[in-house]
Amino acid sequence: MKPIGIGKLKISADRKDQTISRHHFEPSELTPLAGTPIQVQNFSTHATDEPEGQLSVDVYQTDNEIFIVAPVAGTSADQVSISITDDVITIKGRREMNKRDLLHNAELYLEECFWGPFSRSIVLPTAVDTGHVEAYFKNNVLTVRIPKTERIRTRVIRITQE
Repeated sequence: MKPIGIGKLKISADRKDQTISRHHFEPSELTPLAGTPIQVQNFSTHATDEPEGQLSVDVYQTDNEIFIVAPVAGTSADQVSISITDDVITIKGRREMNKRDLLHNAELYLEECFWGPFSRSIVLPTAVDTGHVEAYFKNNVLTVRIPKTERIRTRVIRITQE
């Protein structure tokens, strides 16, 4: 099984004498999450598919609304799509950076930012009014406002004798 790690690290020629280490966790070192539901997403079995990153989000709710806030630097409104199916909202997009123009002939030293396609699916905690969802960008942050619908009240059905 492949060790788990974050980011990429490349040592430049003038720093090869320095020791840099990163701890990789082996499966035997990880505590199993017995009984914890885990949803696997953004997984593809096709070897030719481009890797996809997971969008980081904060989700807030009031009595009447749900808000999803996500940093989306490197995107524009036409590079992001939002859809709601049943009780799941999905945000997809693509972060672009023209490294040639920005970095010229620079050598990569440390890469932590994800560039390319990303997505995130979130199960909504209650029924929502999909006809009145609003989304907007401000300062490289996407905010999605989702109005809740009134909860379905219990209806007692009277049984008649025939």
